[in-house]
Amino acid sequence: MSKSMEIAVADMHCASCVISIQEALMRLPGMSEVEVNIASGTVLVSYDEAVLTLPEIKKRINDIGYKVIEHTSEHHEHEHGAAHDMSAIIKLGVSIASTIILVVGSMTGWLPTFAHGWLQLIIATPVQWWAGFEFYRRAWQALKYGRATMDTLIVLGTSMAYGYSAGAVLFREYLSSYAIETHLYFEVSSAIITFVLLGNYLEMLARQRASGAIEQLMNLQPQQAVVWHNNAWKQVSIDQVHVGDRLLVHPGQQIPVDGIIINGAAVIDESMVTGESVPVTKEVGDLVIGATINSVTSFEMEAQKIGSETMLARIIELVKRAQASKPPIQKLVDIISGYFVPAVVILALLSGIIWFFWGPEPAYLHALTIMVAVLIIACPCALGLATPIAVIVGVGRAAAQGILVKDARALELAGKISTVVMDKTGTLTQGKQQVQQVVIIEGIDHVFKKIGIMAADAEASALVRAIIHNASEYSLHPASRALVEYFSSSDIKIELQQAEAIAGMGTKALYQGFTVLIGSQQLMEQESVALAPGVVAEVEDWATQAMTPVFVAVHNTLVAYAGLADKVRDDAHEAVLELDKRRIAVIMLTGDNQTTAKVVADSLGIKHFFARVLPQDKESMVRSIKQKQSGVVAMVGDGINDAPALAAADIGIAIVGGTDIAIEAASIALMRPSLTLIPFLITLSRVTMRVVWQNLGWAFVYNVVLIPVAMGALYPWFGITLNPMLAGAAMAFSSLSVVLNAIRLRSIKIR
Repeated sequence: MSKSMEIAVADMHCASCVISIQEALMRLPGMSEVEVNIASGTVLVSYDEAVLTLPEIKKRINDIGYKVIEHTSEHHEHEHGAAHDMSAIIKLGVSIASTIILVVGSMTGWLPTFAHGWLQLIIATPVQWWAGFEFYRRAWQALKYGRATMDTLIVLGTSMAYGYSAGAVLFREYLSSYAIETHLYFEVSSAIITFVLLGNYLEMLARQRASGAIEQLMNLQPQQAVVWHNNAWKQVSIDQVHVGDRLLVHPGQQIPVDGIIINGAAVIDESMVTGESVPVTKEVGDLVIGATINSVTSFEMEAQKIGSETMLARIIELVKRAQASKPPIQKLVDIISGYFVPAVVILALLSGIIWFFWGPEPAYLHALTIMVAVLIIACPCALGLATPIAVIVGVGRAAAQGILVKDARALELAGKISTVVMDKTGTLTQGKQQVQQVVIIEGIDHVFKKIGIMAADAEASALVRAIIHNASEYSLHPASRALVEYFSSSDIKIELQQAEAIAGMGTKALYQGFTVLIGSQQLMEQESVALAPGVVAEVEDWATQAMTPVFVAVHNTLVAYAGLADKVRDDAHEAVLELDKRRIAVIMLTGDNQTTAKVVADSLGIKHFFARVLPQDKESMVRSIKQKQSGVVAMVGDGINDAPALAAADIGIAIVGGTDIAIEAASIALMRPSLTLIPFLITLSRVTMRVVWQNLGWAFVYNVVLIPVAMGALYPWFGITLNPMLAGAAMAFSSLSVVLNAIRLRSIKIR
């Protein structure tokens, strides 16, 4: 049985860390998928429980030099994080103090003359072997699995500088007897380790700020609930609430879990979950979302979803998975990173050899400095962080607006959308159709008597109303819901047999052995029900008023017809206008007839539409549009019938007011029914990918330009070489710069 699990991992810093963990875990039998995200510090694994266990996975991660963070409890997690931060701060503080002493001493000249460098050795040793021990540990563990990482470069570079300097101190007299010059580079090794530790610490703080969306969502989770227990209200911990419990919610309190109002009414602020700033009025029978805030009066509710099943928990899980996923562009980065560190080691060795034989005197010192600079300047931290940190911020900002992006691929593709296909009912319209006109055919009582339908002395018109009400209950279509509500006052109780919903057309049933049909004109035509010319003319006139006709037939005889209208969403026209400004084509799909479809399309400014599209035809229609249109095609829908079409599109966008099936089939979910979120999403995607390219551009240019400088490319013409200390500072700055650039996404204005 396949299982997915997210594991928190410490000490991941670069793209080569990602490759090392992925390769090591994929070698385990039973492992099917590994997603590593250094920006969020998580590893998402999918594995076969019958073959592989979670402890084995964690052991492998620890074996290759990284630390699995065990979240045994919230308190333990907090203590672990605090202890880890304090340890890092102490090491950083000692390193900074030691490096300042060494650098100032080397610049003023008083340290090297004191006890022949022994004081420098004493000061630098704790920095190298205590503060920098984690670099050695991770580098050794990676080497055991045949991998070279950022830690490998740091260890090689600092060990060369420290090792040469220690040898110069320990064997000073022996080297002097052979007239070999001895220089000390303790300040170089200490400064490099200090800059890396400082960069990692600042980077960690910046990453925490970048991933604040998850923390904000988790902080929304209520901790207490008031439950009816033993004939009294009792406040309990949220984990003691069970499905079916009766809960009381007072004004100003958070709703504990997802459920339904059973007594009272409420005005609820859902902005923290849906992004909608306007409070929503709820009455008995309405669904309420856990973590939202009750504003006005107390009400009672029944718990329906708890724990990981609540909407907030699902949102948190979706955001986590999206932030941990990789956009297609990251694949190229991973491939490059796999060869990057070995290539740098080779370049460092070649540079050292060249300058050792052809460099200025003392050649061996010049070669040593060049090798250390190349190893340190080329650490691929910025390259590894460039994409995931931008994805984390972009997905987090989308979630704050009520847009759930399920994976990084969808976030990248959203900015390339060229065509948006929208279902009409429930998407462009509110999905709450209302009956506007009802016509019962005159003389229908004679028809009923002729075919032998008896209604317990009831009027034929009342029987027709009862038939419409009962038959409509077998369909979930908005039109059927409207008919059920409109004809709910019928006093006649009847029973239908063999009732079944016909997708996109209506309902078919039996009453006293006679066929009952209720639905569209297509259904009437399919079942050979004749429509009088006057009826056809009237419903055509309704179509010009954007009313949808529904016909009722008994024993292949038309007995009634009604006109229903669905109000267009308030922001639909604005959304279509914004998409048009971006030169994105909008196509409407509807099951309505041509006339009604044209009226709605014209009112919204939609130039292209397809009428009389059955639910089962939406998927093939979307695939056809994909073949004809260039670029990325998005499908927007809300109902269960839209799920295949959502899956068929390049990007499926589901409105969360619809069914869970539609949401699962889509790659993006709108938590509130606002179509203006679609142009916002497109712009956010473009801005996010622009930041990704900026980060990648900076990371590549940084290495392309500074590696040759570190190799001494400028020395023959300008006499310039790169000091290893400056290389360490530049490396730390490069990583921090891509994180800070990504954080800008949180404040960039997007209309």
